[in-house]
Amino acid sequence: MAPTEEDTYSFHYVYIPADNTEAIQELTFETTQSDEVMSFLNHLKRHFKKADGGKSAAQKQAHHQAFKAQMGDKAAGVDDNLLQMLSQQQLVEPIALLSNAPATGFTGVYMYCDDQASIKQLPINQRATAIAEAAGQHLQVSGHKSNWYSLWSLIGF
Repeated sequence: MAPTEEDTYSFHYVYIPADNTEAIQELTFETTQSDEVMSFLNHLKRHFKKADGGKSAAQKQAHHQAFKAQMGDKAAGVDDNLLQMLSQQQLVEPIALLSNAPATGFTGVYMYCDDQASIKQLPINQRATAIAEAAGQHLQVSGHKSNWYSLWSLIGF
């Protein structure tokens, strides 16, 4: 069944390019109530995967080794081809800047980052890092290098 007009809605999010010469943008994402989280995450995955031009063979191998190391003993006995495939999946790392809790009126603010940014050796996104630090998250946010449409760190609100 196709979604009705009542099922669809849009929300705003902020795009923070790693390149400080690029403007921060407020964007809109349209989705349905039943698919809001997965459709947005899939949107981000596609952009993160395309934005950096892909990982080099060395980066793919490094990610595969890091994935196996993270699995530890659980990786023993698992087909290496399956592990290779799993290690190449594009994922999105959510960082809670404001947790969705009763104290916040169940309002949450999240930054979404490329979970493979360090493996891809992407530069630090200074502006996104400063926002995360202002929210009490002491971490470095890596961004992307791209000439087309950069979708590095997003904050949904």
